[in-house]
Parts: sequence; structure tokens; C-alpha cells
Amino acid sequence: MSGADNHSYTVRKNNTPFVIDRTPGGNDCVLIYNANNSQTAYLPPAASLPPGRMLYFVNASSSTLTILCTDQLDGVPGGSRAPATFATFVSDGANWWTLGTG
Repeated sequence: MSGADNHSYTVRKNNTPFVIDRTPGGNDCVLIYNANNSQTAYLPPAASLPPGRMLYFVNASSSTLTILCTDQLDGVPGGSRAPATFATFVSDGANWWTLGTG
């Protein structure tokens, strides 16, 4: 197993909000959000990760989690998503694409 295979999980629990510039780290793969207040998370620049890199966001709360992107997201510059329960994104090395939401 190489260092690139070492993925981590990031959990934000009740009363532990994302900071305003929360971007998944290089080894983050799944971000689980269960704080009870509306928050925003950011997709990292697509060019900073290898093509095919996937990120999973899970909203395990009753609040809104908005996911923003400075690159294009599904062909829209600076797009955003507010998944009810989850969202899966993949980088093509230049932009982000939504694989699924629910």
C-alpha cells in the first residue's frame, strides 16, 4: 500500500462546525457532517488531485450542508450542491463532476 492509498475520514460532530475555509485534506475521502447548524464545505481545486479522485460527503444531520467549488462543478463555474443525505464527486484533473446525490 502506498501513501496515496492512505485515506482518512473526517467527522464534524454536534457543536463542531466546519471552519469557513474547510477543504478536504489530501488524504480525506469521506466527510461525514452531523453538526446541527448549516455549514459550507469546499471541494479542493481539481488540479491539486489526480484525475479520478473521488470525495464523498455525508450529511447526517437535519441541517443544510452546502458544498462549494471554485472550479467548475458539472460544467457550472463555482457550482454548489446541498445534498439531503450524501453526494459523491469525482475530479477529472481540471473540474469536478457529481456522480450521485441522495
